[in-house]
Amino acid sequence: MLSNENPARIGPRRRTLTAYPPAPWTIADFARDCAAVIDAHCDGSAVVCGLSLGGLVTQQVAIDFPEKVRLAIPMGTAAYIDGFTRDWMQAEIDLRKDGISLPEYFLAPHYAPYAFPAKALHDPELWEEVKGAYTIRFADRDPQDLIDQWQACLDFDCREALRTCPVPMHVISFSEDVQTAPSMCKVVSDLAPKGVFHELEGLGHVSMTRHKPNVVADKLRGIILEAIAT
Repeated sequence: MLSNENPARIGPRRRTLTAYPPAPWTIADFARDCAAVIDAHCDGSAVVCGLSLGGLVTQQVAIDFPEKVRLAIPMGTAAYIDGFTRDWMQAEIDLRKDGISLPEYFLAPHYAPYAFPAKALHDPELWEEVKGAYTIRFADRDPQDLIDQWQACLDFDCREALRTCPVPMHVISFSEDVQTAPSMCKVVSDLAPKGVFHELEGLGHVSMTRHKPNVVADKLRGIILEAIAT
């Protein structure tokens, strides 16, 4: 499972973490790392699933290394970042380049609405959990890490490559996702020759953590078991 956190870099076909040139890294770089993990730990092929940046990586692995991917399941993803999401991510990048840092008291109220649906955020118990976790998560983040990670997303464009990707691709979207709306996810499934579109109602971009993890897990399990059966 790939997430939107920067994954550790490993060298091809090595089982231990190795030194790697410093960031910035592209989505293609991350895809090569994922392929190396598959070679080292999965007997050369695997079901690959990822969320957000991990969804972009999932698509790129399927495109660049189709022989290693039995099934791709990108979630909260896009073939190309445009519209509101592009402007938002660029604004976050430019804010850091201008030397501006968000104060700790603003971190959770700023980032949580991009991660969870409104009904979840207005659950007092869940909000207290999210507020504490998101404050800790973003408080000490190096501004350059955000710039490098999100620039890699903005540079990503796999629209043409998806048209000839032979890997079965089940794309999961979330109806209340502000970052990657279902319409963005559907572009991916429409372009992929073996693409299938799924939309989970009432979930946000990161509902797979804290909010509705079992709903996402059950969906993934169903997709994988059906794929194995056929």
